[in-house]
Amino acid sequence: MCVRETRQRMTNRTNPSLSPLVAVTLLLVLLAACATPTPEAAPFRSDRFNLEVALPTGWQAAEGPALLARPFSGLVAFNSWGEAGYWAAEVKTQQGGSTYGPQGILGQVPDGGAYIALIHFAGGPLVSWEDYGPEYERGDLGTLWQAHDCREAGGATWVDFSKWGRRLRLEVYCGAGATDATVAEVNELLASWRFDRVPAGDAGWATLQARELLPDSAHPEKFPLLTNEPVEGEPMQSYAAGPVVAYLTRADIQVGTVVVTFVLDWNGREDGEISAECSSERCHWWRFEARSSGEVVLIEEGGGALPLGEPVDAPAPTAVPIDACVKEDGVVFTVPVGPNGVQYGAEQTGPMALAVAPDGTFWIADTQGNRLLHYDPHGVLLNQIDLNGHGIGVADVEAIGSDVNALMVGYGEKVLRFTADGNLLATYDIPEGLGPESGLTGLAVGDQGEILLEFMMGAEVAQLVDARGVVEPAPLSGYTHEGKLYKARQSGSWTSAGTIVAGSARIEVTVPNLLAGLRILGFAPAGNLYAVVDEMVSTPTVWVDQTVHLYGPAGELLGMARVPVAERYTYVQNGLAVGPDGCVYALLTRPDQVEVIRLGFSTELESILPTPVR
Repeated sequence: MCVRETRQRMTNRTNPSLSPLVAVTLLLVLLAACATPTPEAAPFRSDRFNLEVALPTGWQAAEGPALLARPFSGLVAFNSWGEAGYWAAEVKTQQGGSTYGPQGILGQVPDGGAYIALIHFAGGPLVSWEDYGPEYERGDLGTLWQAHDCREAGGATWVDFSKWGRRLRLEVYCGAGATDATVAEVNELLASWRFDRVPAGDAGWATLQARELLPDSAHPEKFPLLTNEPVEGEPMQSYAAGPVVAYLTRADIQVGTVVVTFVLDWNGREDGEISAECSSERCHWWRFEARSSGEVVLIEEGGGALPLGEPVDAPAPTAVPIDACVKEDGVVFTVPVGPNGVQYGAEQTGPMALAVAPDGTFWIADTQGNRLLHYDPHGVLLNQIDLNGHGIGVADVEAIGSDVNALMVGYGEKVLRFTADGNLLATYDIPEGLGPESGLTGLAVGDQGEILLEFMMGAEVAQLVDARGVVEPAPLSGYTHEGKLYKARQSGSWTSAGTIVAGSARIEVTVPNLLAGLRILGFAPAGNLYAVVDEMVSTPTVWVDQTVHLYGPAGELLGMARVPVAERYTYVQNGLAVGPDGCVYALLTRPDQVEVIRLGFSTELESILPTPVR
């Protein structure tokens, strides 16, 4: 219509004396006046996270960091329905807990919408060197995202990768009603994604670059990474300590520049301290400057001569199966529900933890009653410790010698240490950044009596109190037992495989369905190890099968036992414990009583999970 009208105007207005050049110019002007402009993508830049994308018309962005769930922190997010600052976070469950997963996020996306987020596995202990990598070197998302229909595979795609010292995840969600145009916009946005070549002032990037310049004899890969959000005006610092050698990383952030200091201390940590200043000849340090140009240079170095190597693990003992535990599950004793026993609360809430002391007595965390209950092996109540006035929300309990530790997570996180008679010996406040907001779920006791904090049900661990009783928070690579390092790691977020490192042994764990959890439970005589394995399917109802695996010191599987989680009347977060007899005990809640049971181990277990919907 516009072209026809223009031609008519030209016919009406032209005359034989009008030059061809003027006529053509007039035609172009008239055509431009009635043309419809093509919408262009709007540039979005995050200086904080050193990336930029082109936003399709109508899309909006959000910039973090934003705590979405423990330990997931949102860095940037984009949505197609035009809501500025929008984040899809965890959703509450009917049991009073919360979950962060594909179905929960998709449920927050409008039917015809699309949502993209870059997630950082932040909080809790810092990333250990064994768990990081490989580094994603590209500036675009070329090998992470290939253009396709994002409505496929249920409309949710997660891609994990590592960059600049951070464990990241790209999450892409498309509602079932998303149009082809929206799908195309998703692919266009992701194709435009660019990370900065040099993230000036970023401590994670600076640490990685500087580590590459350390000599091999310093074991550079063992220096911890710095990925948590910096506090203005304060240095970032963390260290990883073994039985003899400790590795410290420190970053001082300036305008466009990061000064990175590495300290290697092989003093055996007899004084329990390590700092950025070497105090003996059994210590060496390096200081680098990472500049905004991308150049990283060594500016200072000092200390003693580097050692030739680290101590080697002793030979593993011979595996000894625990015959006393190889039988059917058995009830050890029962506890009534009510004032004279364990108390229940609203929405089927109850006790949260079980522990077995070295003398064979049992401790139960009566969370709703805000008490610790102490029973002998026959179920006779020995004592109850009233926690009112000391704190609320007891989430875990651990025996330490003849004493007992209680983890309190309500209105001021702390660990309380009592005698068995109930006398308060010490209160250890948990520093900011190591609480429930960072994934804190439980307690553990180290080989030397240290108090350890567990995150994400033991996926990560950190020291809170050292063997001298001094509060000295420090991330750990795992658990240390008899001089050996133990840790469990899943191979990815949505995978059926994981790995357990047990000293010099490496144990590969696989399940037929999704491996939803893998953690160290405890240790048994003769170097044996217990690990908890959570297998999950969705039909679409979520089903979980929790089993305990017993491994010998060389990594051989000696037996398995099933935890009757489906029979529990209430959720028990830390309801498993290893006793001094080497058997595993579980807390099983019933509507009218609570049972302490001993798990029976066998060489084979039949699956109880339904066939998942594919």
